[in-house]
Amino acid sequence: ALGYVAGAFLRYPTLYLHEGSQGALHEIPWVPIRIDEAELKGLAPLIRRAMAGVMSSALTEREREQARAYPWLFEQADIDGDTQVLLNAFGHFLREEPRYRGLIGAQVRGGSSLTAACARADSRAFCAGEIDGLLQALGDPIRNRATLHHEADFGHRDTAWSLYKGASGSAGVFRALYRWDSGADTLDVREVWLDHDAYERQAPQRSRFDGEVPLDDLTERLYPAV
Repeated sequence: ALGYVAGAFLRYPTLYLHEGSQGALHEIPWVPIRIDEAELKGLAPLIRRAMAGVMSSALTEREREQARAYPWLFEQADIDGDTQVLLNAFGHFLREEPRYRGLIGAQVRGGSSLTAACARADSRAFCAGEIDGLLQALGDPIRNRATLHHEADFGHRDTAWSLYKGASGSAGVFRALYRWDSGADTLDVREVWLDHDAYERQAPQRSRFDGEVPLDDLTERLYPAV
């Protein structure tokens, strides 16, 4: 059933072979499926929290109501007297759709350098691809430790922010000071460098790795609907 819904969403028919009459292949045509993007955007905070699983007792009353009202996005499981809310398979499917990346994908908040890069189409597309690479690397932090914690090359330890070493060479340069909150599905990017000389001058400064800076939600600017 889920396969049919996903296929219909992408406008593919479903072919079905009945177990009792395997000589006949039945085709089920797709039916139009439309998702209200404004409604989906309103569910984004809960969708992101449910990625790693969140206990119902940790949610607001509005979020608990959303989890109950949208069973096509969330599943719930009773655990030790509480209820865990998880994004279901169709919700994960929607997150893979490019048109919804900016609405319900991992939230990306950035400082002034990333905001400036997002103002230019060429650098915005480059940064979006590099941030996707950073998010993928975070999926296997042990294997990608050297890439995810490049601050160690400058002798920095136990910093509030980590240094990601992305692209190098003729294709472009990308370095980023970041922190990742898996529970909130949020990536904060304090600073980016697209110029290697500037990076070599500034990255060794310990002061860049501590404290807080203003951050803007850049998710939809980095990943506009297509």
